[in-house]
Amino acid sequence: MATTGAALTPSLLAHQPLLLIAMNPSIPHLITVAPATEWHAFVAVAVGRLLLSDPLYFALGRWFGRDAVRWASRKTGMLSSLPLTLERSFARWGSLMVLVSPYGIICLLAGAAGMSRSRFWTLNLIGTVTLVGVLRLFGRSISGPIAQLTAWVDANSSWLTYVVVALILVGLVGRRLTQKPDPRGSDMELPVNPKAREPHDQ
Repeated sequence: MATTGAALTPSLLAHQPLLLIAMNPSIPHLITVAPATEWHAFVAVAVGRLLLSDPLYFALGRWFGRDAVRWASRKTGMLSSLPLTLERSFARWGSLMVLVSPYGIICLLAGAAGMSRSRFWTLNLIGTVTLVGVLRLFGRSISGPIAQLTAWVDANSSWLTYVVVALILVGLVGRRLTQKPDPRGSDMELPVNPKAREPHDQ
């Protein structure tokens, strides 16, 4: 959904801003649609969409522990060291990290660290609502330049869509090429005891 929303940004920005952030609630999108939306609709859609995947990441961390962290490391391609780096800091700063940056990898680390559900959801909700509020205020404070940008994107939406799609494809291919293979999927050689006898030899 997020990838499709990013690809359709030139078409959705001017005419369907709420649909855009419902599909892809990235920080640039939240800022640019803030001046063109009612505050209650903006907050409801943005907060709901940002919270949508958090239970899954938290559950993955809770169920699989360090295996989930290693999986996230393999999936981040060139940034493969980031989950492991954040994991080392989470023991000390975990609550603050969930409050300030309640995104997928942080939610996964919260689950892997054994953070309680009530603590996780309290910090996550406060952090998400605060982030959305700050981005809305910032977006409205620069509404003039945003309006000019939106008008330019709308006027050039056809060729911009092709450019965005091409960039997304390049990014997906690059991520695929830089992902680390799972060592557990490699072939293994098992030692064979030459003295072992088959049942029919007995």
